[in-house]
Amino acid sequence: MKIYRLLNIALNNYETFTKEVCERVGDGIVCRFITENIPEAGELISFSLEEEKIDNHKIVEIIKKRKAVIKKFPSLSVGSPNYLPFSFLQGALRCSAAVCLIKNKYEIEDIIKRIKNTNTKAFPSILDVISDELDLDEKFWEPYTTVSEAIEDENFQNQMKDKEKNTVWVPIGTGFLVGRNYLLTNHHVLPNKAEAKSCIVQFKYEKDEFGRDRKPRIEYYLDPSFFKTSPESELDYTIVKLHPFSFDKSTEPEKKQKRNEFNLAFEEAGDNFGWLPMLKDDDLISPPLNLEDSEIFNRLSEDLQKSAIKLGGFAGESVNIIQHPRGRQKEIVISDNRVQSIYKNFIQYTTDTDFGSSGSPVFNNRWQLVALHHGMLVEYKDDDVEKSLEKKVIVGGNLGVRINQIVAHLEKQEDTETRKFLDDFVNQQPTIKRKIYILAGRERRRFKDEMIKEAELTNYIGEKIGELLENPETLKKIFNKLSSTNQSIENFNYNFQPEYVPQENRKYLRGEDTTTLDKSISWIQQETNKQVIENNYQLGDVAIEIVTNYYYQNTNDLKPNEVGGATVYYVNLPNYKDGRKSDAKTLLTSLLNNVNNLPPVPPDLNDRGTQPDTAVRNQGLRFCRDVIIPSLVLYVGYWTNPKERQLLENRKDEIAEGIVKGIVEWSNSLSPWINQAS
Repeated sequence: MKIYRLLNIALNNYETFTKEVCERVGDGIVCRFITENIPEAGELISFSLEEEKIDNHKIVEIIKKRKAVIKKFPSLSVGSPNYLPFSFLQGALRCSAAVCLIKNKYEIEDIIKRIKNTNTKAFPSILDVISDELDLDEKFWEPYTTVSEAIEDENFQNQMKDKEKNTVWVPIGTGFLVGRNYLLTNHHVLPNKAEAKSCIVQFKYEKDEFGRDRKPRIEYYLDPSFFKTSPESELDYTIVKLHPFSFDKSTEPEKKQKRNEFNLAFEEAGDNFGWLPMLKDDDLISPPLNLEDSEIFNRLSEDLQKSAIKLGGFAGESVNIIQHPRGRQKEIVISDNRVQSIYKNFIQYTTDTDFGSSGSPVFNNRWQLVALHHGMLVEYKDDDVEKSLEKKVIVGGNLGVRINQIVAHLEKQEDTETRKFLDDFVNQQPTIKRKIYILAGRERRRFKDEMIKEAELTNYIGEKIGELLENPETLKKIFNKLSSTNQSIENFNYNFQPEYVPQENRKYLRGEDTTTLDKSISWIQQETNKQVIENNYQLGDVAIEIVTNYYYQNTNDLKPNEVGGATVYYVNLPNYKDGRKSDAKTLLTSLLNNVNNLPPVPPDLNDRGTQPDTAVRNQGLRFCRDVIIPSLVLYVGYWTNPKERQLLENRKDEIAEGIVKGIVEWSNSLSPWINQAS
């Protein structure tokens, strides 16, 4: 049996490739099958199982580690339970933000030459961009079977003549951020600096929860001043830098204006979308175990052997892949996707991929990055003369390059730029304290005679929050006390620096035109803008405003003592609302669990839920919208409800603890490092 690594290329010259494949493989059957059935195929490389195998001792180590905790399976589970915590979906959302589509500029004539012999359904995303450029009807290609037939159409010919510049941006693969401004993809997607210089990457090319296109799409240009690569025959990776978003603007006001047009807070892509840390660990995902493999089975512990016998062996762990297949909008595969085998440099797995998936991140179920999607594994069973061609040549699975091997390859390079990348984004977690901006104790005119008392209450809560945040050991104790589940918190960053809005900005002065909110937001903006300019902002810096609510009673309304509860408001803007809604839920849940569950049991603090900031009367809360870093507004309860006011005054410390726990969870959820230790 012969085995090949087959790499998909977005735009391939069919005739040239056919000749090259036939010469390289030296087998007409394989050549004919691949070129006729996979027209977007690119490189074809021999693959030796013996050379790539890892020894059984290492496989045993991986299985022992990954199966270290054997759970008692519920009686209704069939085989290994497939339950996943709800946070799994939140992890998918966070990680997907760092994944982007890579595009290159081509002349339409060149594109047509490459794909003219293919079916019109083979490259829909490429034909779509051609249609847009030539102002063709969206159904123009439907009546035709092949591209060569369609381009003879008179309308197509006329449109080609009318256009002065027939160039379009064409999707060529997927990539993802592995640092603040570093992108990882395949070498066969970005083979050299010249190719990279002509490319852009596009974030937010996806649909929202209602099936609508997310807008605006965010584009960054590549900066090949940093360009590290390994060819297809080896590890098939490229790491390249990205330019800042507004690198084409010369002044800070111009840069800010451009960011505002696209609802972006920061210049660097990673500060806006996060990144996926590259880990050195080589045991983050487990291969399958067949009971007939006695050499491995006999080395397992007695408990693991019993578990394996009960299950009929161990299935390979699940992999999850986020990708832009065929240049389509971002998609995710989380089913029918098991590890088949682990080799020295590669992981083999079953999952749905396509051309355009090259360069996609492959994760385990903790959303740790384990591989860079590379291509397909094609098997040619030349020893079975009775089988038909279709049964002789099969796709045996997919291959991903192991991330730990890419890291090891980078560590062998001694240039300063590579060392800096490794030091900043691979070798150690950030040591700078995360800043938590706290606005509490702001005097608000609506409270009139009660203004000072209400401000004193929220100021106390704010100061208590800051006091707790300054002590990492105290934070760990709070988590141990308040965590009712087996929540994995050992990897949390507990190093915080609270930043209080100064009292002069929070104090109301009679006759002053500027409100306390204006002054407070202005101060936070000034401080965070300094961070951005000095490039010392880090993911996990957040801002929170803590206030109480006020109920205005009208003729037929409820009475003040009938209205109460806590709520958290988040910004309702396209680029942020999904993430901020999840953040708001985290904060509110933490507060309510602490206040309502600790003895002695007080009157419940009602849950009024999380709300978009557009749900308020003035259709937008300025603290959510104008503060550049992630921000939330917490209405901790109703000042106008006597019972709730008493609760707020009597349980100030418990309220502060609940909020602190929520802040720590929120801040860490924004960090690329969360859940990344093995």
